[in-house]
Amino acid sequence: MANAQNEEIGIAIALDRVLAHEYLFGHTHRSPTPPFHKQLIEAWHSPSEKDLFMAFRGGAKSTRTEEAIVIAALLGDFHNCVILG
Repeated sequence: MANAQNEEIGIAIALDRVLAHEYLFGHTHRSPTPPFHKQLIEAWHSPSEKDLFMAFRGGAKSTRTEEAIVIAALLGDFHNCVILG
């Protein structure tokens, strides 16, 4: 029973990346999720290579990016990741 439930959760996470962020990391979010985060998450998980987001300092852009990298790695979307800052 638990394996079937885990499989359903895994499928839901793979199909809905916004849900994945909330399910896996929602307990770490100190503030309500602003609407632009959905756009940011969808852009991170899209095949697009060029997106620009400008948001206020403290808007959790880096946090959502870190979450996106973890989720993409869990789902096997890439093999290596390099972060330059």
